[in-house]
Amino acid sequence: MYTRTYSSLLTIICFIANGCSNISNNIPNTPNTDVSLVQNYEKISRIVHIDLEERVATIRFGNDLSNEFLVSRDVNGVQTGVLKGILKVNDSLKTAYILDGTPQINDGIFKASKQQSDSLSKIFRDANT
Repeated sequence: MYTRTYSSLLTIICFIANGCSNISNNIPNTPNTDVSLVQNYEKISRIVHIDLEERVATIRFGNDLSNEFLVSRDVNGVQTGVLKGILKVNDSLKTAYILDGTPQINDGIFKASKQQSDSLSKIFRDANT
């Protein structure tokens, strides 16, 4: 009786162990995290907070940004909004007015080109400087 029970128990354990080993063989190996992607992500100015009532956005890594026109872009590079920086000295967090569009948290923030800035200054003449 004990022999049959042990034999059945051993068969079940082998079956489970064999099934588990086959599952792990089917899981694809993921490549190691590319450190350069993480570093590039951290270097880009990004929106970390949005106040839709006041129409302001808080930007991390905005040290190089001043009170100029800015554009926000999503992860696909599509422009999601136009912002105007608020002058603030010696602070890693930057604040900007949301002038147009619907920027989202984690959107990248970039300086508007000279041509864009000229065009935007005509459209948004009353934007705070």
